[in-house]
Amino acid sequence: MRSWRGRVVDVALAGVVLLVGVCSLRGGAGPGAADIAVLVLAATAAGIARHRPALAVALAWLVGAVQLAGSGRTVGELVVACAVVAFAAARHGGRPTVLLAGVSAPLGVLVALGWAVLYPGRLPGGGVATWLTALTRLTGAGIAGATVAAVAVLLAPWVLGLLLRQEARYRQAEAAHQVEQVRIAALAESQAERSRLTREVHDVVGHSLAVIIAQADAARLASADPRDPAASAPLVRDVLERIAVVGRSSLAEVRDVLSRTAADGPVAAAAGDPGTAELDTARLVDGVRAAGNVVTESVTGAAVPLDVAHAAAAYRVLQEFLTNALKHGGQGEIEVDQVWAADALTLRVTNPAAATVAGAATGTGLAGVTSRLDPLGGSVRTTHARGRFVAVARLPLSADGTS
Repeated sequence: MRSWRGRVVDVALAGVVLLVGVCSLRGGAGPGAADIAVLVLAATAAGIARHRPALAVALAWLVGAVQLAGSGRTVGELVVACAVVAFAAARHGGRPTVLLAGVSAPLGVLVALGWAVLYPGRLPGGGVATWLTALTRLTGAGIAGATVAAVAVLLAPWVLGLLLRQEARYRQAEAAHQVEQVRIAALAESQAERSRLTREVHDVVGHSLAVIIAQADAARLASADPRDPAASAPLVRDVLERIAVVGRSSLAEVRDVLSRTAADGPVAAAAGDPGTAELDTARLVDGVRAAGNVVTESVTGAAVPLDVAHAAAAYRVLQEFLTNALKHGGQGEIEVDQVWAADALTLRVTNPAAATVAGAATGTGLAGVTSRLDPLGGSVRTTHARGRFVAVARLPLSADGTS
């Protein structure tokens, strides 16, 4: 449905054509029926040109035919109507209409020129002949020059409409491209958020299950001696209590992770509050010790405050390293080292290498560590030598120790 502004434009175009026609008829005898018909048809062609360009082109040809037949006295309204129709057809018409409007300008001039030569006495008030004569005199190039000039004048609105049509298409394509880019960015953000949640749940659940399994194995071994069940009962109760604590803590972390909707970093409480001078790893190490493993810790250099992203990344990386040590490592001491430097924090976990150590180096856990460190400019590497498996993560820090 056309807006009121569009209707005003259509009425204004039709009014201009009527005004030109009325001014051309002024001073002579009163307008006849043919003159009124020509004015109405020309004004109608201009008024519908923007929304019915093909019909407007047909009406323009009809007006021209009536004029050449001598049924009208003026051509001013025809010239204005043709200019409006040519512009509108090139700007709003379909491809056949655009081509027809473009061909109509030179074809119309040739028809008018031929009619003027063959039937000069039947021209409307000598208007066409006078027009061509004036063009010939102004161009100084004879009939051929006048014809070229007339074609150029009539084609100018068509060319302008075509240029504006191409500009509008370009703007539409650009807008569509921007919408597509926004859609792709939103999809990428959604996929990144899903990947983040998957990584968080993997880290929390994987570590908790590894600790629970290790503690359950310790309880099973402690109760395996039937000769002294009373001595093993307290140990089994302690293990079961630790399993319950780990399970509840893991459930709380998973709920907290799933409740987050913005990718603003993992659980801050798990990684230590932002701005603390130390990376809080006590709960991780205590859980591994409670599973019956010997864990030694060392801190080299002065710890500096970490922002949420760096603290969370360091915590999750260390969590994954310890999980791999429980799942894939053999029996023996696990070493946890923090090396604080002015430009980086290095985390190193060394554990006995079991036969399944290859799985630790190629599993999804360490791939998740890499994806967690990459946005922060960090890196991870693993080595396996002399029966020990070493996982090292480097997390760059800025001059003030943060991101």
